[in-house]
Amino acid sequence: MNRVIFCLILFVAACTGPNTTHNTSLNVIDVAGSLNSERVVNISEIADTVEYIPLETTNESVVGKIFNDRVFFERGVFYIALYNGNITMFDEKGEFLNSFCRLGRGPEEYVRFYDIDVDHITGNIHVQSVNKINEYSAKGDLITKIKLPGKEELDNLFLFYLKRLPDYYIVVTSQIFISNTIHSGIVVDTLSNLIIKLDYPKEEIDYVSTLNPKRIPTNVNPYIFKYKDKIRVINGNNKYILSINNDLTIDTAYVINYGKFSLHSQPGKLLSGEVPFLWRRYDVFESDNYLLMTFHLGSLAKKPSLLKNAYNNDYVYPHYPSLFNKVTGELTLLSQPEDYKLGFKEDFHDGPPIWPIYVSSDNYLISIISAMKLKHYVSTNEVSRELASIATSLKEESNPVIVRVKLKTQPS
Repeated sequence: MNRVIFCLILFVAACTGPNTTHNTSLNVIDVAGSLNSERVVNISEIADTVEYIPLETTNESVVGKIFNDRVFFERGVFYIALYNGNITMFDEKGEFLNSFCRLGRGPEEYVRFYDIDVDHITGNIHVQSVNKINEYSAKGDLITKIKLPGKEELDNLFLFYLKRLPDYYIVVTSQIFISNTIHSGIVVDTLSNLIIKLDYPKEEIDYVSTLNPKRIPTNVNPYIFKYKDKIRVINGNNKYILSINNDLTIDTAYVINYGKFSLHSQPGKLLSGEVPFLWRRYDVFESDNYLLMTFHLGSLAKKPSLLKNAYNNDYVYPHYPSLFNKVTGELTLLSQPEDYKLGFKEDFHDGPPIWPIYVSSDNYLISIISAMKLKHYVSTNEVSRELASIATSLKEESNPVIVRVKLKTQPS
């Protein structure tokens, strides 16, 4: 018990205490110093193989609209969460394994998905819903249920994003600007005990207070992502990426250098696509060698990216995917490999550009593409025979195709 209390004290101090210290030898993600690093990056620079895996299409395995890009690959199984409440599983060859839906208001069910996580050790599925987290086996059997604290106990904190450590759950808010709270999330144990509230850093609170309350951007929210047995935490636009371990000790994993282009240098500034400031956008993915992030560059971009909108008109996309090499400490901004497309150039099979929606604990980058988009790409581009053959086998009603990339783990 004394050790647990000691760990919690360390946790609070490292997260939010006024005397917080950070290891200056940590990996620095130098965004400000990498503004001229934009180039096309081949996937072969970071990968050993690229595979296209069509998902088996049967009446039981139809993949509809995917919930918030929640596609996982762990223990040789693809897990796909759908907006209709289904969780569908395929093996690494794309063959259908199982699907279950526990949507409902019963004690073993979930009202809706808030978030989902898959345990890379057990393969169990953790579903966050209204006021609870349910753990299911791959067959859909309820293993355990965690009751989350009510809003009154959490100072009106609205919890939305979930990650699982072996002995704890970490849940953070998606509405820091609505909750009007000094906390960004909580840690609960497997017995539903509230272990600690995570403080939102004072410098971030001060920054949010300068913004128009009717136009506060979502990038002020805390963000969590997982790397093996560690949970990484980014509090809004804070430069520190924290790392929470299962014993609730904490390290500072990375420091993001925004330099003079930090949002904190211009408090109260109305944010728009073209403003010359740097901040993190969207999801973050980490493997043994690499960190994949997206940053807003706005007018700082050497060559702005162009995409098509719903009306097929061009528009300037102000964000850049990036590749941080954990071995060399180099950050590279990814130029568009093709017109109107983002990500890595796929130079194994000359397929469409790749950007992840998941990176597994065993260093597989996972992406997904609809059958019709892949068929169209193959029909309008020169691709490998293998990829052409896969595209030919697809039909309009076919399930999506998984793109599985084996990332390099050797020193680079």
